[in-house]
Amino acid sequence: MDYFKHYSTASDSRLISIVLSDGTKPGHYVYFLTEKDFTIGDFVKVGVTSLLRQRLSMMQTGNPRILGFAKILELESGAKARKLEATFKRDFKHQKELNEWFRINEDILGVLNEMV
Repeated sequence: MDYFKHYSTASDSRLISIVLSDGTKPGHYVYFLTEKDFTIGDFVKVGVTSLLRQRLSMMQTGNPRILGFAKILELESGAKARKLEATFKRDFKHQKELNEWFRINEDILGVLNEMV
């Protein structure tokens, strides 16, 4: 699963923490959203947003389980963020459940663990 490393070079992106000042700093983010304490068999949503806190709030509404970002990548442009999102969706289409939600398997867990 080295293709994520290709997209996370110093010139393209950097891994960031969810603690972004007040969480409303605009940017170009690819996020991996899942339930707290996720494991194999659970679901992860991959998406693109410019405002993380708003996206998390929107996704949490109507969901009885506590959601959080498993990983976040900040990229230098919206185009690069959308390209990375499309790469993930293409490579893991066999795990797709509904819309942008994917069932976590060993491969996806490995990718998420790679992005430290």
